[in-house]
This record gives sequence, structure tokens and C-alpha cells, in this order.
Amino acid sequence: MQKFIAEAKSVIHEKRLQRNGPEIAALILEIVPALEENRVDDEIKAKITNLTEFADDVSDRLPNTSFVHSCNVLSSIAASLHGGNTNDRGIALPTPLSNAINITFNPDPEATEFAY
Repeated sequence: MQKFIAEAKSVIHEKRLQRNGPEIAALILEIVPALEENRVDDEIKAKITNLTEFADDVSDRLPNTSFVHSCNVLSSIAASLHGGNTNDRGIALPTPLSNAINITFNPDPEATEFAY
């Protein structure tokens, strides 16, 4: 019974991750241009908060895996942006990191095609 429960949880986590990758990418597509143009308003701040929550959630669901490092980096960058620290690195890194996360969580060719 425990094995069945563990397998079911694994499938649920995998499906959520497949959904989270594009959601993270969509947030970044809105956040990065706003940061580059220095037009950070309450809506963008809320999106940065959502990004942090997504990254933290994924990290919590995938402890001790290769995914956790990317999500921890993304979470750290989002937390820094949330705190108002908008340096060049913080603006430049989310897009390629999001692409890597999206490809990792959605290894099908169609998902990979949109990551570039």
C-alpha cells in the first residue's frame, strides 16, 4: 500500500512540475522586461512573489534531486528582486534558468522548442 501511495505522489508531483515550468516561464516573460525598463509596480512585485513561491514549492517537492539546485537559484534571485535588488545578474539570469527548468520538467520536443 505504501508503495502505491508513493507512486501516486510521484505521478502527482511530475504532473505539477510539467504545469509549473510554463507558469514560471510566463511569469519571467512579464517580470524581466519590467525590470529592464525600470517599471516595477505592485503587479510586477506580486509576480515576483509568485515566482518565489513557485520556486520554493518545487524545491520542497524535490529535495535531494538535481532539480532542487536550479529552483533554489531561481528562488534566491526572485527573493533578491522582491527585496528591490535589481542588479544586472538578477535581471539576466531568470530567463535562461526558466528555460532550463521548463526543458527539464517538460522533456517533450514541443516544450523544448519554445524554450529558446
